[in-house]
Amino acid sequence: MSTQADQLSVVIITRNEEKNIARTLESVLHAVEHRPPTEIIVVDSASQDQTIEIAKQYPVNIVRLHPSWVMTAAAGRYIGTYYTQSDLILYLDGDMEFFKEWLDDALSFMAAHPDVVGVSGIVQDVHLEDGQIIAKQAPVIKPASEPMPVKHFGGAALYRRVALEQVGGFNPYIVSDEEPELCIRLRHAGYTLILLPRKVCHHYCIPQKSLLGHLRRAKMNYFLGFGQIPRYHLGTPLFRQYLVERGSYLVYLLAMVITVITFLLTLLSGNLLFFGTWLVIVIAFLLVYLIKKRSLRAVALGLLFETLTALNAVRGFLRTPIPPEDYPTDAEIIQVRYHRGKLA
Repeated sequence: MSTQADQLSVVIITRNEEKNIARTLESVLHAVEHRPPTEIIVVDSASQDQTIEIAKQYPVNIVRLHPSWVMTAAAGRYIGTYYTQSDLILYLDGDMEFFKEWLDDALSFMAAHPDVVGVSGIVQDVHLEDGQIIAKQAPVIKPASEPMPVKHFGGAALYRRVALEQVGGFNPYIVSDEEPELCIRLRHAGYTLILLPRKVCHHYCIPQKSLLGHLRRAKMNYFLGFGQIPRYHLGTPLFRQYLVERGSYLVYLLAMVITVITFLLTLLSGNLLFFGTWLVIVIAFLLVYLIKKRSLRAVALGLLFETLTALNAVRGFLRTPIPPEDYPTDAEIIQVRYHRGKLA
């Protein structure tokens, strides 16, 4: 009989993933088919398509967040953690195709290294357009031959529950960047995070750095998290640590403020010195950006991204933080196929 320490829970978050959820669930079920009984839970954020109906065709637990609740990826992971019991928790998004080989390596590595509380792998984005694959993006992480410590994980990662409980787990009210925020708290507590040099999954998505990708993220308020997180940690050592590691938008925000002030001074005073200074700042900034991006299109997309990030980070910072423990946990239980803990 397996013990809780060698059991695995898989938390899959979804919102309107009818085009992807079958592929995700089939890849996960294939990955765990030769393991002890595995607790798999789909946490749905009030999807308005057929996501839940498709998921019900598979031997998994399903819970649904209430439409009136705050909907974030972090909330899905928070509720998934609440409704699972195993010592090891694997988090995935509902638009991922998971690789069994990575899971085998990850479980072996965690068993051999009890000091490591989290492992991830290489996520490869597969770009879709009208449901068709148009490109596969090269992983941004440089290839490595050995496991290596890293600062942050993305949406596909395996954690030890005991470490999550110690630092508080995912903050359900953070709209975005919740994985790096959690990783910073884990590292601040003295824990180690490891990247295994193997693909963990394919991530089926629209190009994140495209015009459509930026506008979609803005529409979903995904940029707010960059401001929410420092607000949550204001007055603590994590405030500075987060801004050092994830606050590159501050440089752009400062440049925006200086540019606006200089331009206003020019208008109010008529002094050509202010105008010349403003013009030099703008031209210098654009030249540096053009050299870095190597194309006018990339410059335009980069400026759009930086602008959306900086302005929405200010909006996020102005939001009053809500304690994570205030998030409701009485999710609607849709289907139970693995009877343990709160779903029993």
